[in-house]
Amino acid sequence: MTSETVTNAFFHAGTWACLTVTGAREGLLVEVEDPGSAQPLSPVESDLESLGGRGLRIVAELATAWGTYPSARGKVYWFHLAKF
Repeated sequence: MTSETVTNAFFHAGTWACLTVTGAREGLLVEVEDPGSAQPLSPVESDLESLGGRGLRIVAELATAWGTYPSARGKVYWFHLAKF
């Protein structure tokens, strides 16, 4: 899932990405910031017949929670994995 979010940042923003991983008793938080302002498509909007576009669906299915938020330099895509 980390690879998917970093790859999306490079592919869609076309420049840099900043990866932050934070671990705690509650689980793992992964955040990927890029300078792009466009929000990713909802996982349900992806086309299952296309060669790409399924990564966010995978993240949505496997992560405990996920989302995006604007940052001072662009946007952050994040996901959380609960400890189990």
